[in-house]
Amino acid sequence: MNVTVVGGAGYVGSVLCPILAENVKLKVIDSFWFWRSKKEYRKLFPSSADVELVEHDIRENLDEHLKGSDVVINLACISNDISSDLDPNFTHDVSYNG
Repeated sequence: MNVTVVGGAGYVGSVLCPILAENVKLKVIDSFWFWRSKKEYRKLFPSSADVELVEHDIRENLDEHLKGSDVVINLACISNDISSDLDPNFTHDVSYNG
């Protein structure tokens, strides 16, 4: 099964995706803002896991990245009060429009 998790490198996705990767082919689409690099995030997964990491802003078209997905889980958002308070318009743009 091909599973795509949008926002998979965030607070919830960082826990969920390594578990999913044990049983499915996984694609993670994220901005990776909260990681030093995709390489650092990749360390959460066993080397045998079939995981594709895609750095992408969800406010841009995702159609190409979702092709071939059997399941799409959307976790993408600005997820904490402090970040949201810094720029409410940006938070709305990412969390709602994205």
